[in-house]
Amino acid sequence: MSLQEVSKIDLVGIDNDSGVVKLTLADQFDWSDELLHLELLQKKINNYILFIESGEIHDKYPLSRNRNIEIDLVLRYAPPKAAKAFLDKAKHVMKSAGLTLNYNVFPMAE
Repeated sequence: MSLQEVSKIDLVGIDNDSGVVKLTLADQFDWSDELLHLELLQKKINNYILFIESGEIHDKYPLSRNRNIEIDLVLRYAPPKAAKAFLDKAKHVMKSAGLTLNYNVFPMAE
């Protein structure tokens, strides 16, 4: 999947150890157009939240019922300062709503 496909859920899985449902959001874009990147990222995160809060996740993935759910953002490129601030704020807002957002950078060899 792609960050440009803001209405798509990239990957759904269940962590074998914890039983937590993981919704993975793959972000392969660099930060050369930071404003566009942040706009797409915000739209995609909002779509993931809607997928969870609407209950659609339980309709499409019945094994997600009665489990904790986390959104895992996997970034190919380290976010610049403003993007990191956005992600930290998003984590805080989501936590107050009972949701979890994790993000990590996993650079790939060119």
